[in-house]
Amino acid sequence: RLEEAIGQLFVGPRESGGNTVFVLVDGQAPGCASRLLEVLQLHSHVRANYLGGGAGYSNLAKRSCLFTEREVLPSRAGLALRLDRPTAVHAEHGWSRLAGPFFVSRSDDTLVHELDWRPAIDVYEEALRNVVDGPIRGARFADIARLYPLAVLKLKDSLVVRDPVALTADGGLLTHGNVPQHSVVVIVRSEPESLLGAAETAARVARRHADRLGHDLPQAHSAFVADCVSR
Repeated sequence: RLEEAIGQLFVGPRESGGNTVFVLVDGQAPGCASRLLEVLQLHSHVRANYLGGGAGYSNLAKRSCLFTEREVLPSRAGLALRLDRPTAVHAEHGWSRLAGPFFVSRSDDTLVHELDWRPAIDVYEEALRNVVDGPIRGARFADIARLYPLAVLKLKDSLVVRDPVALTADGGLLTHGNVPQHSVVVIVRSEPESLLGAAETAARVARRHADRLGHDLPQAHSAFVADCVSR
């Protein structure tokens, strides 16, 4: 059914240069985002510009969080909208490496069970021993983890940040976003100035890309602003 629904997005001709997909997914639904993006890429192609993100609640409540002008969508839902117009997109995260790399020896989508064949929390706590005073487990965990997220290493040393949001009884780390088994992760850190600077850089580079495409951003009629749960 997912393949059929996504296929409807790409029925009919596309305007020249129009290759943008706007996506929102339920961030509390394991596997939802990765599966949706996988199918989208089969129907468009990997060079498409993607805008959007995960939706949800700051208290991690698992209930409906997406809606249209017609209805509230059920949990585990996703929205995808094809925009027949070119866009300029650039991403910056503002984080720097603090510790690692660590091998994800066992994980299940958004749950990291083991790093380097040890309980994930043991490796995480040990890596932060010199920068965090006192225990990490317990009530302090969420506040500390927000400052020191995991990041999956990609090609050319790029980072995809994955925020730990909770601990499991066996020492696993539950994260926002999937962490593939047998991937490599690092622990990162940042300061507010670095995060703000990254946002400024992203906007500047995107504008430069748009200028090369011949688009006049001051004449744009739409803007998309996202408030990230951990930024």
